[in-house]
Parts: sequence; C-alpha cells; structure tokens
Amino acid sequence: MKIKKLIPIMLSVAILIGITAVSSFRKAVSPSVSKTVSTIDETDNSTKDEAKKTEFEEMRGVWISYIELSMEKESDKSEEAFRKKFDKIAENSKGYGLNTLIVQVRPYGDALYKSEYYPWSHILTGTQGKNPGYDPLKIMCEISRKYGMQIHAWVNPYRITLNETPGELSDDNPYVKNKNLGLTTGSGIILDPSNKKARELITKGVVEIVKNYDIDGIQFDDYFYPEIIDPKTLEPVRDGETGELVFTTLTKEGIPLIRYRTKDLTSITHERCECGRTSARISRFKGRSDDMLIIRGVNVFPSQVEAALVDVEEVTPHYMMIVDRENNLDSLEIQVEVDVKYYTDEIRGIEKLTKKIAGVIQGALGISAKIKLMGPNSLPRSEGKAVHVIDNRKLY
Repeated sequence: MKIKKLIPIMLSVAILIGITAVSSFRKAVSPSVSKTVSTIDETDNSTKDEAKKTEFEEMRGVWISYIELSMEKESDKSEEAFRKKFDKIAENSKGYGLNTLIVQVRPYGDALYKSEYYPWSHILTGTQGKNPGYDPLKIMCEISRKYGMQIHAWVNPYRITLNETPGELSDDNPYVKNKNLGLTTGSGIILDPSNKKARELITKGVVEIVKNYDIDGIQFDDYFYPEIIDPKTLEPVRDGETGELVFTTLTKEGIPLIRYRTKDLTSITHERCECGRTSARISRFKGRSDDMLIIRGVNVFPSQVEAALVDVEEVTPHYMMIVDRENNLDSLEIQVEVDVKYYTDEIRGIEKLTKKIAGVIQGALGISAKIKLMGPNSLPRSEGKAVHVIDNRKLY
C-alpha cells in the first residue's frame, strides 16, 4: 500500500496515536507500579477514594503543551509561580467541563520531572539541565487530583532540537553523551528510531514516569498509521485480532518509515473504550514475534549470550537462561555448561570462572546476571531448535 493511499485513511480516522495506558494499562501494572517506586498498601483507602474521583464515563481532555507550561520568560520562576500557573490551567479546564489534562512533560529530549535519563527542561529555568528546585510533574499530578481530574503524561519520543530550540544542550543530554543515538535533519536533531539503544532510552523514559508518578496514561506525540499484520504472511489481520504491530509515518520527510516492524504482538480495536475514547485503541502487548526478552527495561536476545560464550574457552555452547521476577524486579540466571577439560570442583577455580563469565555477559547484554556453572552434558539437548529460555514471569 502506497503512503499516499494511507493518508486519507489516517485522516478519516483522525488518529493522533497516544499509546494510552488508561484503565487496562493501570490495572495491568498495579502490582508493581504506584505513586512512588515503593508498593502501595492495598488497604490504602485514600488511594481507592482518589481513584473513584477520577473515573469517568467519557474522556474529555485538553492538550497542554510546553508553551503553556513554560517558565523560561517569567520573571518569577519559583515553585509557587509554577503552582499558580498550572492551578489556573486546571481550574479553567474544569470550568469548561473537561476531565483530563494531557500535559507535555518531555518536549525536547529534556524533562519536566526528575529523570534518570533526561536533563531538566530548558523551559523551566531557561537553561537545559538546570534544576528548578521543584518537580513540575509531581505538582501537576497533585493539582489534577485536587480538581478531580485525570492526568496523562505527553511525551515527544524523538525530538532533541527543532529550529535551533533549545539553543544549547546540557552535558547530560543523552544525545550529547552519545551522538550515535541521534540523526541530524534539516530542521533539527532527533533520536534515531532504528537505533536499538535509542529505542531502549525511550522505553526507559516512559517506564520511569509510570513508576514514579500518579498518572493515568501516556501519550506519544507523532502522526503515524498503525496496522496489525500477520507476522508470517505480512497481510493485515481483522479488527481485534492479534498480530504484529507496524507503523507508517505520515508527516516525516527526511526519514520516513513504511510498515516499520516492531515485533510486538497486540491488536487494534475501534470499539468504544470504558474511559469514553472513541478512536482506535491498541491493546496491551501480548508478546513478541521474535525471541527478544525485555529484562529490566533492556532488550535481550539469546543469541547475544551465545555469541558472548563463544569467547570463553572453558565452556560449551550449551546454556539456559532463566528469567524470573523477585520483589517486583526482573532477575536473570544463566546456566552455563563447563567443558569437560576445564571442569573442576575446586571452589577457587569455580569462583574465578563464574566471575569471568559474569563480566563477559554484562558486557554483552548491558545488565548483570547470576551465573551458575553446570557439569558437562548436564543441560538438555534438542534435535530441533534448542530451547535456551525459561521465562517464569507472567507479563502477557
């Protein structure tokens, strides 16, 4: 299907896709996600009462961009001034009969919240990376609840600069730290969607918002046409049927994507949402069409483990990855079969080899793993495609 044929379809449906985590998303992550990183006590009545206040039959939202939130040109850039600004926005929105505030919290590869991955936004102080002395998103969550409204975090996943804005990037900007993450276009700099590390960065940035803030949804800022296809035939599937999610960009000129394969298995439905939305919705991801695992926010392929072990002469190519979840955190154990020539029961030798393999694995995957050495011929063999992963998590 040509891109020009897709545009009318897209415009008719009018999808500004926000992969919104509304009710189903919040229910799915509730065991491990709360207002803070710690776990919410299920008997917390205030949390239950608060949830009741923000449940609506129909979602009536307003987009609040960084321009409305900007303190850059204000003479008073204090926390109190920001509170008054947003309180007025919320009060006016409530007065117009709206019930959802969609606030832009990551406009230029910087953040209006305390982030582990992105610098403080320049719109707060005039200088990217400068701490404003308060947490805007936390304040916006508090004020939204005060007026009995839902709040969605609106994220621009790719943009770093646009038309020389911001004028200067901070030293802790992810693009400044690693220019391989980005692409330079005629109008600015963006994160490269084809770069694995860039995609991981975007994912981690969303995860930290969901974990640390009392939000009701995530909105992505971009125009594209989503489809669900059969991963084998590459043909579109019926509405509501599970398949692989692919994207086609509609406004990109420099680096357009046509049916970009995400490998994520999900479905799209046009049925009315309980929250009131009538536009097309993407269901919670059900799995992958490849063998990739997401462990602690990092994309991991079994082939990476296999390639790393090739350089360790003391072991065979046979291994088993066991993924589990302990105290709401992913854990990874890798069982490695020791070559008969190097097998020993000497504790010192075992510890030395274990440490060596752990270092090699961490260098290959970017995450740590518990290494368990196995005796020769102890791991199961298979006549067909070998099974190298046991995932005990219930993610989908």
